[in-house]
Amino acid sequence: RVYLSTGNYTESIKYSDLVINSGRYELVTGQSFVDYQRVEPETNKENIFVIKFTLKDDLGYGSLGSQWNGDGGYGEVYVSTTHMKLLNKYPEDLRQKQVAVQFTADKKDTLRRNGFPKIFMYKYSYQGGKASMSSPAQFRLAEMYLNRAECNAKLGNASEAIADINKIRTRANLTGTALYSTTDLKGHASVLDVVLEERKLELAFEGYRHYDLLRNNKTMIRDYAGVHPKDPGTKNTQTILPSHPRNIHFLPEKELLLNPNLIN
Repeated sequence: RVYLSTGNYTESIKYSDLVINSGRYELVTGQSFVDYQRVEPETNKENIFVIKFTLKDDLGYGSLGSQWNGDGGYGEVYVSTTHMKLLNKYPEDLRQKQVAVQFTADKKDTLRRNGFPKIFMYKYSYQGGKASMSSPAQFRLAEMYLNRAECNAKLGNASEAIADINKIRTRANLTGTALYSTTDLKGHASVLDVVLEERKLELAFEGYRHYDLLRNNKTMIRDYAGVHPKDPGTKNTQTILPSHPRNIHFLPEKELLLNPNLIN
């Protein structure tokens, strides 16, 4: 990941290969993929490095799962409609099972808050059956394939990049015309655009998207869905250029006080 971020694509491929070919990890499939966060992390063969939470660590309403999931949590943040449109391109995509649109009691309309549709996300929920519990994966095998795909796309190795993307899509239950080829990018301008969209789908809600866009000098368009004032699609849409100062994250004051060698 570091080599990818610093533009050393050959080394990033080298170390991705080492992890992928080690035989220590494998992409989980089918229901195991759907239940990715529900099992104890050490039993998940795709996990490389995970911060394990146990019941004594459970933050309840203060957990990440609670923030996204109103079933047993408070559900303050919702999946954006733009992300749902991307997911809904292929109804058979297993990643649709990681989100759920909330409907009124009579099922005739989508539940809304401040004009936004309530779409819960379950990627950080239900470890051991508890709504607020999960053990967030810091590294998992799917990212290694996607890192390698991005590097190959930037090095002009289109076939290799597409092969890794199709590996991730096949695991998500996509087949046939839902897969890419070097002659069928399904409307995308480049292989790199294919890779970045697949990263958006596969790594959604895991904290990668901001860095993916900055790394590739692309604009971030934030289409908010949450407890913000009414006006979806206007006031709650932010366009942030890669050169914008807000992309620079300041060091926390506590760290500056602890280490006088740090400078903001």
